[in-house]
Amino acid sequence: ASGTVGALDIPPEKSKSYKLPLALEGFITLNLTASYNRAYPWAKIGDSVCSEQFILSDKLESDSRALGATLTEDGEYYSIKFGEGRVKIGKATGLIESITDSGEEMIVSPVVPTVWRAPTDNDRKIKREWLPAHYDSLTTVCRGTGIGADGSAVRVTADLSLTTPEGESVIDMTVAYSVSGGRGITLCCDAKVKEGLPPLPRFGFRFTLPEGAEDVRYFGYGPTESYEDKRLATRISLFKTTVTENFVDYIKPQENGAHYGCKYADVSMPHGHALAFSAEKFSLTATHHTPEALTVAQHSYELTPAKETTVIIDYRNAGIGSASCGPTLLPEYRISESDIHFKFNIKPTLSSNLTPLTDYVV
Repeated sequence: ASGTVGALDIPPEKSKSYKLPLALEGFITLNLTASYNRAYPWAKIGDSVCSEQFILSDKLESDSRALGATLTEDGEYYSIKFGEGRVKIGKATGLIESITDSGEEMIVSPVVPTVWRAPTDNDRKIKREWLPAHYDSLTTVCRGTGIGADGSAVRVTADLSLTTPEGESVIDMTVAYSVSGGRGITLCCDAKVKEGLPPLPRFGFRFTLPEGAEDVRYFGYGPTESYEDKRLATRISLFKTTVTENFVDYIKPQENGAHYGCKYADVSMPHGHALAFSAEKFSLTATHHTPEALTVAQHSYELTPAKETTVIIDYRNAGIGSASCGPTLLPEYRISESDIHFKFNIKPTLSSNLTPLTDYVV
């Protein structure tokens, strides 16, 4: 619904009330824009002066269907079929190594936990702490896996560690994959960060999708990039973009293009298949430039977009701050917690079968 209120006729330091016909069911936002109602030398009639968004109701109905799934296993994998999808979890790695929908492979490398982002101009001070902590070179080690049941779902658990090149554990975590028809794959991670470490750049899970994974929809803060402390110019809504258009071309390559406060996102491929992600809240990154490529490049012309698409679903992506010319990042925007609990859903399906928000699963 939309509408216009004419000249407000409100004296300075006074107020006036307006009654709007709003139904407060579901996810409801009130988006206000103030525009000039006369022309000025610097503006035309209708030019925007300012805008603000108010979230009046933030309830989304979750799809709670949990149909059966079938587990088979061999020496290398737990293989779980659910509807038209199948996921393979490596016994030695504890990672998702394959996701297919109707036989079509949706990822080209294992889904890995990650903490690294390419430092921004404002990260140059904290980068001096990140690098000695080896945040840019951590690898995933699996200490064991197991299987069980979770109602009608099949549940695979993995004990994982993110370790330095010297083999020292930085983050220990238990990752549980609950797989069922209807819901797909629910990934639940409980992580413990070693004491005495600097704040994390990010914490999330990294997917590498094949060539052609280009179309993106997300329900979160957009349409421009947004972070915990850098989102006042954005609003929460359903947006459509492409992975190529989502890239922000800073003169010096760095972290860019994330979208804070997402509840839903999907990435589609030309042959009609898609991966959908949902959670109570996550930060979305979808890019043709890996964090490693952005880190080593000194100029934007040195970047060559990869054919594959990197998608990172973050529990949190640290705030941007202003440390290049101001104070360090405020404590509330740092990822300093020692205990992390993150749960999100992964659903492979045909893009024609996806209805954003209707397919919201937590």
